[in-house]
Amino acid sequence: TGEIERLVEGELDNLYPMLWEDPNTMVVDSFPDAETQYIPVGTYTIMDRPAFDVPANLEIESNGLDSVTFTFPFDVQIYVDQVPLEAETNTLTIISEEAAVYEIDVNHWPYLPYHVEVNVI
Repeated sequence: TGEIERLVEGELDNLYPMLWEDPNTMVVDSFPDAETQYIPVGTYTIMDRPAFDVPANLEIESNGLDSVTFTFPFDVQIYVDQVPLEAETNTLTIISEEAAVYEIDVNHWPYLPYHVEVNVI
């Protein structure tokens, strides 16, 4: 997946036994940030994890007409208030006639965790 599972720092000569024992271990030129970076499979390149776009307006009127739409580049599992939608999708539209706050979460590797709140007023 490219996820950085652990980081080991040291002299290269001391790391050779680890490199031979674990085929997923690799040497890179700089020390990556395991939370915000990854190394694509088959490469030795440290990449920043991409982020999903956030809609410009996260506050809507509770009139049953105003809406906010989330669009993702492909189907993902979306959670609304910690409850998963029945199927993966690439679009979610929030419309409400009642004031509320909706929490939207998506965790899809290698993208950064996505968490936003929609405020319906």
